[in-house]
Parts: sequence; structure tokens; C-alpha cells
Amino acid sequence: MRKSVHYTLFLILLSLASCSPPCHQWKLASIKAHCPAANYVKVYLPACNTFNGLEAEFMCSNGDMQLYLNSLTLQLPCDPCDPDHVNVNVTIGDDTFTYVADRLLGGQRLVMPEDAREQIICALLEGNDVDISIGRYETTLISQSFAKNYDQLVSISYP
Repeated sequence: MRKSVHYTLFLILLSLASCSPPCHQWKLASIKAHCPAANYVKVYLPACNTFNGLEAEFMCSNGDMQLYLNSLTLQLPCDPCDPDHVNVNVTIGDDTFTYVADRLLGGQRLVMPEDAREQIICALLEGNDVDISIGRYETTLISQSFAKNYDQLVSISYP
């Protein structure tokens, strides 16, 4: 009897897992507001793990593009002597780069420097995945479907 209950629970969990869509897919979102300054378009990759995952957002607003990294739980770790900046490790293939990102108010959101953003975009458009880590937080930016969403991001413009 006990084995059949465990087997049944296993089958239920397996069927639920196979029916759920993969969480790690690039998505496009846009807002067109009455006030042009509030318009934005973004391509984002949600975090699969809310405890130590990172969400990545490429956001265009007022002709400016930024790459934001978001923690969904706790503040991102920083040097106590410099709470406004965070070291971010970016790995592309066998190469690892360390960038200093601006830590925004609240400590759960970073804006990456322009050179990091451009390097990450180039890698993803070339079909390379990008690993990002900040202390215990990490994510892999997948190249699959990035180019299609990125093309839409740069082609949408609001007057």
C-alpha cells in the first residue's frame, strides 16, 4: 500500500513538472503611457530560482538602454565601505570578467556599466550563453530566442 502511494505521488509530480512551461525564456514587455517620459520597452529573463537567482532586464526608455540585474529576495552583497557598488562576475565561454555595477536604492537592483552591457549583448547575439554571479546569486543568460526579442526591443520606438 505504501509503495503505491509513493508511486502515485511520484507520477503526479512528474506530470506537473512536464506540463509547466520552462521559466527560463526571454520575454518582451512594453508600456506606452500618456506621458512620453514614462514609455519603456524591455526584454527580460525571469529568475528560475527566487532564493539565489537573478532576473536580467534590458530596458529602453527615452532612447537610453540599460541592463538591470534584480534579486527577488534579499539585498545584493556589497563592500561595507562602498554600499553603492557591487562586483559582478560575467563568464562568457572560458573568460571571466569582473565589472563594478551601481547598486540602486533598496539594494536589490543593479545597473550594469555600458561596456558590460555591450559585451553581454554581443555574446548573446553570437549564440553564446553568459553566466553572471554576485555572491550567492547567479543566473545564466541563455542565447536562445534572445536575438528575436532584442531585435523587437530596438525596433520599437514611441514618438
